[in-house]
Amino acid sequence: MRTSRASLGSAGGRAANNRRRPMTPRRHVSATTTRRIAIIGAGPVGLEAALAAAERGLDFTVYEAAPAPGGYVRRWGHVRAFTPWDMNVSARARAALGEGAPAGQQLPTGDELAEGLIEPLVESPA
Repeated sequence: MRTSRASLGSAGGRAANNRRRPMTPRRHVSATTTRRIAIIGAGPVGLEAALAAAERGLDFTVYEAAPAPGGYVRRWGHVRAFTPWDMNVSARARAALGEGAPAGQQLPTGDELAEGLIEPLVESPA
């Protein structure tokens, strides 16, 4: 998965729970403005965000606190998911992995999700 350098900074808006002052409205960013995206977490959702950013040609970096991608998923590696592969693998992930994408009605464990989806996505050139 393609990444670029990025740094984390402040959000720049007012706190959402401040009822006296509204949050600062976001200004329009033109298509020619270069922005870098920080994606927090290299689990299924973070990698989906990375695929979406790559699809749009945006520069991004994926940050993962664990020693390997999908660290939180691996914490519950022995537990079986309640949704089958067909519901756990997005259209973007299927496109990135091609015929190697997991499919079917089997309920994967967290370890199977990490080994069958997360690791292949990280290794993919998408």
